[in-house]
Amino acid sequence: MTTEMNKKQIDLFGDIYGEDSEITKSITKKPATPKPAAIPTMPKVEPKPPVKVHGDWKADFYGNVFDVIDYVEEIPEEGIEVEELRKEMQKDFFGLSKERAYWEIDEENKYIFLFQKGTSKGAL
Repeated sequence: MTTEMNKKQIDLFGDIYGEDSEITKSITKKPATPKPAAIPTMPKVEPKPPVKVHGDWKADFYGNVFDVIDYVEEIPEEGIEVEELRKEMQKDFFGLSKERAYWEIDEENKYIFLFQKGTSKGAL
């Protein structure tokens, strides 16, 4: 008789709980979880090869146009990367740090447009 009593228990409201009761079965059934939708992946973009800049290029920094040769005196035949130009221009324009500077390149007209981003607070 004790085994039967252990299998069935009555709660405060008179519902029977145990291994065979419908309430226990409904509680122990796990709801069907929907499968998550497939997350679309971004196609891999191959990085562009670095652009080599020569002495005949111009650098534009917020309306001020400079010759590249003004900042880098010795430019090898294969040219220099824009990062090297940025390092040299940073000596005059402290806002062109590596973290804050970005650029757009117009290869057709041989122009480099340098910009600076704001900090996390948005100040320049």
